[in-house]
Amino acid sequence: MRRWIGIIALIGVSLTLTGCDLDREVEKVLGAISQTFLEMSYDTTDDPLLTELTESVGRRIAEVSPRRDMPLRFRIFNTGEANALALPNGRIYVFRGMLEMADTEDELAAVLAHEAGHVAGRHSLKQFRLSLGISLLADLLNLNKRSEAIQTVAGLMSALYQLGYSRQQESDADTYGIRLALLAGYDPNGSVTLFQKFAQEEGQRARWMVYLSTHPPSAKRLQRAKEAVAHLGTVQPDLPAFAAHTRIADGYARRGLYQHAMRHYEAALKEQPNYPPALLGLAQAKEAWGERDAARQLYERVLERDPDNAAAKEGLRRLQTPSESPSLSSPAAVKTVPPSHLITEVRDEWERLRAELEQRTGEHLKAAVGVMELGRTLWEQLSALPSLGKPVGARLTVTLGNHRRGNGSAFDRDSPFDRWQSEMRWQALERRWDDAYDACVQALIALHAVVADWEGAQEDARRVVTFWLQLLADEPTLAAQLSNAERARQFADEAFAAATALGRWVTTSEQNEDALQAIVRQVQRAVSALTGAANLLQQRRSGFDWAAEMRLIDARAFARSALADTRLLLERVADKRAEVDRALLGTYRIRLAALEEKTPAPVVHQLLAYHLRVPLETVAAVRRNAPDAGAAALVIAVAKAQRKDAVAIATTMDFRGEWLQKLLPSRAPSGVKVALRWLTTAWEREWDSQPPSETAPPNPK
Repeated sequence: MRRWIGIIALIGVSLTLTGCDLDREVEKVLGAISQTFLEMSYDTTDDPLLTELTESVGRRIAEVSPRRDMPLRFRIFNTGEANALALPNGRIYVFRGMLEMADTEDELAAVLAHEAGHVAGRHSLKQFRLSLGISLLADLLNLNKRSEAIQTVAGLMSALYQLGYSRQQESDADTYGIRLALLAGYDPNGSVTLFQKFAQEEGQRARWMVYLSTHPPSAKRLQRAKEAVAHLGTVQPDLPAFAAHTRIADGYARRGLYQHAMRHYEAALKEQPNYPPALLGLAQAKEAWGERDAARQLYERVLERDPDNAAAKEGLRRLQTPSESPSLSSPAAVKTVPPSHLITEVRDEWERLRAELEQRTGEHLKAAVGVMELGRTLWEQLSALPSLGKPVGARLTVTLGNHRRGNGSAFDRDSPFDRWQSEMRWQALERRWDDAYDACVQALIALHAVVADWEGAQEDARRVVTFWLQLLADEPTLAAQLSNAERARQFADEAFAAATALGRWVTTSEQNEDALQAIVRQVQRAVSALTGAANLLQQRRSGFDWAAEMRLIDARAFARSALADTRLLLERVADKRAEVDRALLGTYRIRLAALEEKTPAPVVHQLLAYHLRVPLETVAAVRRNAPDAGAAALVIAVAKAQRKDAVAIATTMDFRGEWLQKLLPSRAPSGVKVALRWLTTAWEREWDSQPPSETAPPNPK
């Protein structure tokens, strides 16, 4: 009880009115209450790289938000569920699982921009107003009545966030999301790929279930996003298509993704052939890619229309100096014929593993979805109990008030001592209720977390298998990996080591599923016992309180046992997950090394610097000591996540043998996996189509 009184008092003092806009003050109060309850339920992450990735994207979204009176703030909940939500006070929470499921930075921008759209549209305030009424919202601003109002808001908060927003509000947030992402320099196509992923994953992945229950995917939402991307000139009324393409291109160029940037600059110039910002951006992109003649022509065209353009003049001065760096980051790989017996052995091992994984993983993922659905049902049962979410001491007062006093009850006819004894008895019962209820909530949250992490490991394992089989079918990349005997032997060792690690994970997954089902049964018993206690107490018969107390004792015992078993399972999953993580990071290393061989060195450095959020000087220093860009990226990402000096690690690291296990002996931080996934995906998509030819767009006369 004391902790809730303290929280309510703190909110009351910190949110005293100062004569400002009424709606904004109500939003601040509602947001502060919701924020308090959420942060008591979930842990926030301390992963510095994951935090920086999220906040850097969030800052760009916040800079273009129309709600200048309500600053946006971003935080990450450290749980594997894929979810995100916005509070009325501008606080936006992203669950770690959402970051791990995003393939690109543009997809995260779409999520954050969508949630920012809810803040801009004041959707939470409208939902609370519909549910609570004007009088209660006014009480939140009345210091004399605020404590009671906060208790009522807390009781409804959980239910409201489970119900989500109306269809119209979701549609408005989609529109805001595409618009804000575009204005922030991100590709609105991130919304399209996100909605496609929702449609594909619906009912297939446990991690998405909570998010999709409040953000339902639909063909109409996907179609609207596709239409917006196809007609960029309609997204923002005062931003024509050529300016929209230029803004997207500027965003790609900032990230070192120059081929995507060139495509959008060229699309802008088709709409407006002499648009100086697009001409200048295209010139700089071609210069970065080493297309010097085309860049020179474009700089000259800029100066024809804007003779005082300093950036174009500086570009021409740079092009007058011969390029000292080679066009590619490293020499082209020697094309040799891979040893057939070695490839056959490796391919057979991965084909065997794929067959085993497909057989078991399908069953495991189905089981995970079933557990999450059951968990949601149990949560709904918990939510239906009397006075859900009210502070300690308030839950039972509402339910049992008539049971204890008034209406000529026996309580009123007892002696003062008997009344005192009865009051102490009920207070003890209230404490047992709160303990049992809180234990059930903690057990359900932990159950969701372990299911999400377990499913995430399954997905990572499938991703590793898919990559290795693709690599073994890609002859040019394979030839580069097997260009000499030493490299071929190292490649084979890495392939067999990764397959062995994943094989161990597949073997233990069945044991983990059995443990998960046992935990579910314990949580079911806990919620059932708590529900039974509530039913007995609602009978308002004095003889039932002892039976109710026994049910509450059982509920707390079952819930605490489930929580302890869940923590043990999380530790076991994390221990085996470390091997899956190293196998996954090893695939990123190989893919990045292959991409480096066909990319100009300055572009490689810019790609790594941006996606890993480090200075170019750090990338250059680490790359000098690392054998390839993939190894350099791993060292930088791990050092960043562990708050260590990447250059010092690269200088002392022996990159032979099992160096990755030495670099990362335990489970990989989420920030490392997210950053490398975004980097690898974005870089590979640069090569999805042929690079632009070294010509400038025609100069219209």
